[in-house]
Amino acid sequence: MSLLLTRGLAVAVATLSLAVMSSCGANVTPAGLAPTLGFQLVDGGRVAMQSGQPVPDFGYQPRPRMDLNQGWRFQRASLDADLTFTPRTQSLRAIDREAAGRQLPGFD
Repeated sequence: MSLLLTRGLAVAVATLSLAVMSSCGANVTPAGLAPTLGFQLVDGGRVAMQSGQPVPDFGYQPRPRMDLNQGWRFQRASLDADLTFTPRTQSLRAIDREAAGRQLPGFD
């Protein structure tokens, strides 16, 4: 094979490979919802903060609690997943409308 033919074949294979690889990427649209979890330095240590409040540890917390071991009801519903990733100022009314009362304390 001549050098010119070899180089031409190499360029063709490389171009085809790049074309195929670029079509394999996922078509992802980033969400508009800003993250609520971050870290702040407090007294020289990092503290996890969510929505401006410190995230408590998972140990026992001396506060009123609800027993979640029984009495749950489940209702399958078709919901708009895009509302989850939309800023609450824009989506809260639609989320409440879709919940149709399931979010209220008296539902269960």
